[in-house]
Amino acid sequence: MKSLLNLDYTGRGVPEQMLDVFLPETEGFDTVICFHGGGFQKGDKGQVQMQFAEAFTNAGVALVSPEYRMMPESHYPDFLYDAARAVRYTLDHVKEWGGSGKVFVSGQSAGAYLTMMLYLNDRYYQSAGVDPEAVAGYFSESSQQLAHFNIMNDRGLDGRLERIDETAPIFYVREGMREKPLCLLFYTQDMPCRPEENRLMYASLKRFVREELLSWVQLEGRHCYPDHMEERVEAYLDFVKKY
Repeated sequence: MKSLLNLDYTGRGVPEQMLDVFLPETEGFDTVICFHGGGFQKGDKGQVQMQFAEAFTNAGVALVSPEYRMMPESHYPDFLYDAARAVRYTLDHVKEWGGSGKVFVSGQSAGAYLTMMLYLNDRYYQSAGVDPEAVAGYFSESSQQLAHFNIMNDRGLDGRLERIDETAPIFYVREGMREKPLCLLFYTQDMPCRPEENRLMYASLKRFVREELLSWVQLEGRHCYPDHMEERVEAYLDFVKKY
């Protein structure tokens, strides 16, 4: 495994806008960008490395793990613009790193929320100059599909409420939307309402996206903590191999 650490994806020299890259020894590999979780208040790119870097690179897949700005210093939608810039940087450089050019966007919890919003709302890609067709697919692990509880808290609302507004991924499901492969992963003992929200997202998307592009996986375990860690890695890699 080869590593490229603390690459500055905005050119600003800000630690919160850097990413790490983990490459297999071979060339012509596919690449997965994985945004870490933590409710937009904690977490870092190192947790993604610990969970996936060795397994992915051993399977011939590269991993990109970005940082992004978080609350309370930053607010919605700052982290979404960061995520789009990280995707742009990866697309611009992946072939230099030896990749095939095929790039998937994924994330866990808050990172999965970023993944879903990039998939569903072109505003953020447009801000970064990303061609949405350049992304091969999306893998979302335990995303909140309605308004995110900590974004609501940051706005002075009760984060326990279930709301659909412009901050909710499901708000952007629509006629004529882009059709890209998407897998929704969640857990039997996930956070309150997460399994239900993800089943609702799947059912909603089926009305507008070809069913063969959509899938969902439920694993035994707690929120982003599977009972059998290898099952989560297999789910990610199976998705990449399929598309």
